[in-house]
Amino acid sequence: MKTILGILLTISSISCFGQFPEPTNFEFNYEYIMIDDAGYCAGQYVYGPTYCSHFTWNAPDTSSTNAELTYYNLYFYNYYSLDTTILATTTDLYLDMEIGIIGEVWVTAVYSDPDGESDSSNVVINQTLPISVQTQELKELNIIYDNQSQQITILNAKGISTLNIYNSQGKLIKSGKIVDERISISHFEKGLYIIELLQENQLVKRLKIIK
Repeated sequence: MKTILGILLTISSISCFGQFPEPTNFEFNYEYIMIDDAGYCAGQYVYGPTYCSHFTWNAPDTSSTNAELTYYNLYFYNYYSLDTTILATTTDLYLDMEIGIIGEVWVTAVYSDPDGESDSSNVVINQTLPISVQTQELKELNIIYDNQSQQITILNAKGISTLNIYNSQGKLIKSGKIVDERISISHFEKGLYIIELLQENQLVKRLKIIK
């Protein structure tokens, strides 16, 4: 009797799982729009510095289910906050968003009649957000960020008149003269920042850091 019950439970579990097929071939890529540039993202004209992330996937094979596919959930596991959130819901097989991703992303299919959500598609992991920026450097001028002490060190800053710090949305959050070669950003929120050094209002050097 126990054996028969076990077999019935196993068959029931397999049937239930197969009732909500998951999307396949999930892909993620992004582009970086620099601080002095602009471009289109998700159908809108946006200004840098910012990221535009692109997500695509294939529809699940629904031939084995009577449930109706209604929409997709795009999930994001954030390596900074350690939270899992739904970035968006959509009925399309693609999505563009003005966001930088450091963590894991995947998509699921949501069904009705009966209601249910599929297992995740393949998971895409992105661990870094490299930035390619053009700089005009003074000889031996350097910007160093120590993530442990959360301090920015400016080496050989003679002749530099202004330091600016922007967040990932391009908002200026700190600006002033370099009084000390070490600047603490321990009070800043976690995220991506652009450090900019100016000499007589001319760009000298720019560097991305991730706190």
